[in-house]
Amino acid sequence: DGPAGLEYELTKMFANELGVELTLVLPQTLEDLLEGIEQGSAHIAAAGLTITKERDKKLRFGPAYQEITEQLIYNINNRRPRSLSRLDGSLEVVANSSHDERLRQLSEATPELSWKATTTNETEDLLQMVADGIIEYTVADSNTFALNQRFFIDLRVAFDISEPQPLAWALPRSEDNSLYLEIHKFFKKIKQNGELDRVLERAYGHVENFDYVGTKIFRRHI
Repeated sequence: DGPAGLEYELTKMFANELGVELTLVLPQTLEDLLEGIEQGSAHIAAAGLTITKERDKKLRFGPAYQEITEQLIYNINNRRPRSLSRLDGSLEVVANSSHDERLRQLSEATPELSWKATTTNETEDLLQMVADGIIEYTVADSNTFALNQRFFIDLRVAFDISEPQPLAWALPRSEDNSLYLEIHKFFKKIKQNGELDRVLERAYGHVENFDYVGTKIFRRHI
Protein backbone atom coordinates (compact mmCIF):
# COMPACT_ATOMS: atom_id res chain seq x y z
CA ASP A 1 0.00 0.00 0.00
CA GLY A 2 2.97 2.32 -0.38
CA PRO A 3 6.49 2.84 0.96
CA ALA A 4 7.31 0.96 4.17
CA GLY A 5 10.23 -0.43 6.12
CA LEU A 6 12.94 0.67 8.52
CA GLU A 7 14.79 3.09 6.26
CA TYR A 8 11.58 4.66 4.99
CA GLU A 9 10.33 5.22 8.54
CA LEU A 10 13.62 6.81 9.61
CA THR A 11 13.98 9.06 6.58
CA LYS A 12 10.33 10.12 6.79
CA MET A 13 10.80 10.99 10.46
CA PHE A 14 13.94 12.97 9.60
CA ALA A 15 12.22 14.88 6.79
CA ASN A 16 9.36 15.75 9.16
CA GLU A 17 11.91 16.91 11.73
CA LEU A 18 13.39 19.28 9.15
CA GLY A 19 9.98 20.35 7.84
CA VAL A 20 10.72 19.24 4.27
CA GLU A 21 9.13 16.80 1.84
CA LEU A 22 10.79 13.40 1.45
CA THR A 23 11.63 12.45 -2.14
CA LEU A 24 12.59 8.81 -2.69
CA VAL A 25 15.02 7.70 -5.40
CA LEU A 26 15.33 3.95 -6.00
CA PRO A 27 18.54 2.97 -7.83
CA GLN A 28 18.54 -0.34 -9.68
CA THR A 29 21.72 -1.67 -8.06
CA LEU A 30 23.99 -1.06 -5.09
CA GLU A 31 26.67 0.18 -7.46
CA ASP A 32 24.24 2.76 -8.87
CA LEU A 33 23.38 3.87 -5.35
CA LEU A 34 26.99 4.30 -4.25
CA GLU A 35 27.99 6.12 -7.43
CA GLY A 36 24.92 8.34 -7.27
CA ILE A 37 25.50 9.47 -3.71
CA GLU A 38 29.22 9.99 -4.35
CA GLN A 39 28.35 12.25 -7.28
CA GLY A 40 25.78 14.17 -5.23
CA SER A 41 22.66 13.11 -7.13
CA ALA A 42 20.88 12.65 -3.78
CA HIS A 43 21.37 14.10 -0.31
CA ILE A 44 21.31 10.85 1.70
CA ALA A 45 21.80 7.16 0.96
CA ALA A 46 19.63 5.29 3.45
CA ALA A 47 20.01 1.65 2.43
CA GLY A 48 21.37 -0.31 5.38
CA LEU A 49 24.93 0.57 4.36
CA THR A 50 27.81 -0.90 6.31
CA ILE A 51 30.58 1.54 7.16
CA THR A 52 33.71 0.13 5.53
CA LYS A 53 37.22 1.49 5.04
CA GLU A 54 36.81 1.70 1.27
CA ARG A 55 33.46 3.47 1.43
CA ASP A 56 34.69 5.85 4.10
CA LYS A 57 37.30 7.13 1.63
CA LYS A 58 34.60 8.31 -0.77
CA LEU A 59 31.50 8.96 1.35
CA ARG A 60 30.65 10.65 4.62
CA PHE A 61 28.74 8.55 7.14
CA GLY A 62 26.32 9.68 9.79
CA PRO A 63 26.03 8.05 13.23
CA ALA A 64 25.55 4.29 13.39
CA TYR A 65 21.99 3.23 14.21
CA GLN A 66 22.30 -0.56 14.06
CA GLU A 67 24.89 -3.34 14.09
CA ILE A 68 24.84 -6.49 11.98
CA THR A 69 27.19 -9.36 11.17
CA GLU A 70 28.03 -10.65 7.72
CA GLN A 71 27.05 -14.31 7.38
CA LEU A 72 27.80 -17.14 4.97
CA ILE A 73 24.50 -18.64 3.79
CA TYR A 74 24.04 -22.21 2.52
CA ASN A 75 21.24 -24.65 1.64
CA ILE A 76 20.53 -27.34 4.26
CA ASN A 77 20.23 -29.90 1.46
CA ASN A 78 24.01 -29.56 1.16
CA ARG A 79 26.69 -30.17 3.76
CA ARG A 80 27.30 -27.28 6.10
CA PRO A 81 30.74 -25.72 5.44
CA ARG A 82 33.01 -25.27 8.44
CA SER A 83 35.35 -22.62 7.07
CA LEU A 84 35.90 -20.42 4.04
CA SER A 85 38.89 -22.56 3.10
CA ARG A 86 36.66 -25.63 2.73
CA LEU A 87 33.81 -24.44 0.55
CA ASP A 88 32.47 -27.08 -1.83
CA GLY A 89 30.82 -25.12 -4.61
CA SER A 90 30.32 -21.63 -5.94
CA LEU A 91 30.15 -18.49 -3.81
CA GLU A 92 28.59 -15.35 -5.27
CA VAL A 93 28.13 -11.89 -3.76
CA VAL A 94 27.08 -8.44 -4.92
CA ALA A 95 29.93 -6.53 -6.57
CA ASN A 96 31.29 -3.54 -4.61
CA SER A 97 29.28 -4.57 -1.57
CA SER A 98 30.65 -4.78 1.95
CA HIS A 99 30.58 -8.56 1.44
CA ASP A 100 32.83 -8.28 -1.61
CA GLU A 101 35.20 -6.05 0.35
CA ARG A 102 35.18 -8.44 3.33
CA LEU A 103 36.02 -11.44 1.15
CA ARG A 104 38.92 -9.55 -0.41
CA GLN A 105 40.27 -8.93 3.08
CA LEU A 106 39.77 -12.54 4.15
CA SER A 107 41.40 -13.89 1.00
CA GLU A 108 44.73 -12.47 2.16
CA ALA A 109 44.79 -15.15 4.88
CA THR A 110 42.86 -17.71 2.81
CA PRO A 111 44.35 -17.60 -0.71
CA GLU A 112 42.30 -20.60 -1.85
CA LEU A 113 39.09 -18.60 -1.30
CA SER A 114 37.35 -17.73 -4.58
CA TRP A 115 34.03 -16.07 -5.39
CA LYS A 116 32.13 -14.27 -8.12
CA ALA A 117 31.11 -10.63 -7.72
CA THR A 118 27.91 -9.96 -9.67
CA THR A 119 26.70 -6.60 -10.95
CA THR A 120 23.32 -7.94 -12.10
CA ASN A 121 21.93 -9.51 -8.90
CA GLU A 122 21.18 -8.17 -5.44
CA THR A 123 21.35 -10.04 -2.13
CA GLU A 124 17.75 -11.27 -2.29
CA ASP A 125 18.38 -12.60 -5.82
CA LEU A 126 21.44 -14.50 -4.60
CA LEU A 127 19.49 -15.98 -1.68
CA GLN A 128 16.94 -17.25 -4.20
CA MET A 129 19.77 -18.77 -6.26
CA VAL A 130 21.11 -20.63 -3.22
CA ALA A 131 17.58 -21.85 -2.44
CA ASP A 132 17.18 -23.04 -6.04
CA GLY A 133 20.56 -24.80 -6.06
CA ILE A 134 22.02 -22.56 -8.79
CA ILE A 135 24.88 -21.54 -6.50
CA GLU A 136 25.99 -23.11 -3.22
CA TYR A 137 26.74 -20.04 -1.10
CA THR A 138 26.27 -16.32 -0.72
CA VAL A 139 26.89 -13.74 1.99
CA ALA A 140 24.14 -11.68 3.60
CA ASP A 141 23.89 -9.23 6.48
CA SER A 142 22.26 -10.80 9.52
CA ASN A 143 19.30 -8.41 9.44
CA THR A 144 18.68 -9.01 5.72
CA PHE A 145 18.78 -12.76 6.17
CA ALA A 146 16.50 -12.61 9.21
CA LEU A 147 13.88 -10.69 7.21
CA ASN A 148 14.11 -13.11 4.27
CA GLN A 149 14.48 -16.46 6.01
CA ARG A 150 10.73 -17.10 6.18
CA PHE A 151 10.70 -17.08 2.37
CA PHE A 152 13.72 -19.38 2.10
CA ILE A 153 13.06 -22.12 4.64
CA ASP A 154 15.91 -24.32 3.38
CA LEU A 155 18.57 -21.65 3.92
CA ARG A 156 20.72 -21.40 7.04
CA VAL A 157 23.68 -19.50 8.41
CA ALA A 158 26.89 -21.51 8.20
CA PHE A 159 28.91 -19.01 10.25
CA ASP A 160 29.67 -15.31 10.63
CA ILE A 161 32.47 -13.91 8.50
CA SER A 162 32.77 -10.62 10.38
CA GLU A 163 32.55 -9.06 13.78
CA PRO A 164 29.52 -6.79 14.36
CA GLN A 165 29.50 -4.01 11.76
CA PRO A 166 27.79 -0.59 12.04
CA LEU A 167 25.11 0.58 9.61
CA ALA A 168 24.66 4.28 8.86
CA TRP A 169 23.36 6.75 6.31
CA ALA A 170 25.88 7.98 3.75
CA LEU A 171 26.24 11.48 2.35
CA PRO A 172 28.37 12.99 -0.40
CA ARG A 173 31.62 14.49 0.86
CA SER A 174 31.12 18.24 1.08
CA GLU A 175 32.41 21.30 2.87
CA ASP A 176 28.81 22.06 3.87
CA ASN A 177 28.25 20.39 7.27
CA SER A 178 24.67 21.53 7.82
CA LEU A 179 22.86 18.32 6.79
CA TYR A 180 25.50 16.13 8.44
CA LEU A 181 25.03 17.95 11.75
CA GLU A 182 21.22 17.73 11.51
CA ILE A 183 21.48 13.96 11.01
CA HIS A 184 23.61 13.67 14.16
CA LYS A 185 21.06 15.72 16.12
CA PHE A 186 18.21 13.58 14.79
CA PHE A 187 19.74 10.23 15.74
CA LYS A 188 20.83 11.52 19.14
CA LYS A 189 17.24 12.56 19.80
CA ILE A 190 15.58 9.31 18.71
CA LYS A 191 18.11 7.22 20.65
CA GLN A 192 17.49 9.22 23.81
CA ASN A 193 13.68 9.24 23.56
CA GLY A 194 13.46 5.54 22.62
CA GLU A 195 11.94 6.08 19.19
CA LEU A 196 14.83 4.31 17.43
CA ASP A 197 14.26 1.18 19.52
CA ARG A 198 10.55 1.31 18.69
CA VAL A 199 11.24 1.61 14.95
CA LEU A 200 13.68 -1.32 15.10
CA GLU A 201 11.15 -3.38 17.02
CA ARG A 202 8.50 -2.73 14.38
CA ALA A 203 10.96 -3.73 11.66
CA TYR A 204 12.44 -6.84 13.26
CA GLY A 205 10.35 -7.88 16.26
CA HIS A 206 8.31 -10.35 14.20
CA VAL A 207 11.33 -12.23 12.82
CA GLU A 208 12.86 -13.48 16.06
CA ASN A 209 10.88 -16.72 15.91
CA PHE A 210 12.61 -17.46 12.61
CA ASP A 211 16.10 -17.33 14.11
CA TYR A 212 16.64 -21.03 13.49
CA VAL A 213 20.35 -21.08 14.27
CA GLY A 214 19.91 -19.51 17.67
CA THR A 215 22.18 -16.52 17.09
CA LYS A 216 21.45 -12.86 17.68
CA ILE A 217 20.43 -11.34 14.36
CA PHE A 218 21.33 -7.73 15.12
CA ARG A 219 22.03 -5.27 17.84
CA ARG A 220 19.57 -2.49 18.55
CA HIS A 221 21.94 0.46 18.21
CA ILE A 222 25.29 1.71 19.39
